Amino acid sequence: MDPLGAFENGVGSPGVPSDFADSGIAGFVANASLGPLDVAAMRAGVDARARARGRGPEFARVFDVPAGRVYRPDDTAEGPVLVWLHGGGWSIGGGWSIGGVTPFDRVCRRLAAASGVSVFLVDYRLAPEHPWPAAIDDAVEAIVWLTAAPAELGFRASAVAVGGDSAGGTVAAQATLRLAREMPAHRPDVLALCYANTDLAGDYPSRVHKGHGFGLDLEVTEFFNHQWVPDRAQWSAPGVSPLRSDALGTLPPTIVVTAEHDQLHDEGKAFADRVAAEHVLVRYRDEPGLIHNFLMLDEISPAAGEAADRFARDVADLLRQISSPAPRS
Repeated sequence: MDPLGAFENGVGSPGVPSDFADSGIAGFVANASLGPLDVAAMRAGVDARARARGRGPEFARVFDVPAGRVYRPDDTAEGPVLVWLHGGGWSIGGGWSIGGVTPFDRVCRRLAAASGVSVFLVDYRLAPEHPWPAAIDDAVEAIVWLTAAPAELGFRASAVAVGGDSAGGTVAAQATLRLAREMPAHRPDVLALCYANTDLAGDYPSRVHKGHGFGLDLEVTEFFNHQWVPDRAQWSAPGVSPLRSDALGTLPPTIVVTAEHDQLHDEGKAFADRVAAEHVLVRYRDEPGLIHNFLMLDEISPAAGEAADRFARDVADLLRQISSPAPRS
């Protein structure tokens, strides 16, 4: 299954476990089947589902800027911001700005509502038309734009988190690593990853045990990897797979959330362990009973919605600590 629902209206794999978080997740998996591995068809399906999805919370302001869309839960002169890099295998879910419908509108509205933090959704270029490193280039440019306090934003970012889910997590981590190396003044204050791809070339037990029938199949992962980085030999390059970087110690405080029944589970946990070993503050949580892409599943699964809210509150907590540090004794 692709991260935005390439599996639909079919029969699930036999033998799926009974320990899903709730009946919504179990039903979703049981009624899933593999759709065509075709980028154009996936994009069309994602756009159609975006129009059918509930809108989500309303805010003081939602407006477009050259690099994407901003969701503001208040209208203050300054405040923390979460720069969000969406999932979709680096290939689907974009091309909507300015003024179009985005599949991630509800996700961003819910992240902003649960955190009380403004969310800046970046509309980065997609593969295969724009392969690696175009998405990372766009993310870096958007973060630099934000941290330069542009007039179009209408407020000042007091602290900045960069986050992403699935493939967007890869982009978020690589953009943060590049900024730390090349433009440290613009390095974000927090990195936040949710069921992220951190090692495209890795071989992990979760790839075997959760690679079929749990919401993200190995065939789909391989397909998307090839769209973004056509040369498989490059999948292990540090500039592609952030887990392979030797500069993880340059990252800011980092949040890593994985899902128990996700084939990307083990590489997410390995990333958290590696970053913590570099003496970077890490908040790691594995969400029991959930599958890949749970941020998009709150309408069918209360457990998915609760997990999404926990992730948002983690981001808000770290950002507010940075925005309002404890007074010196």
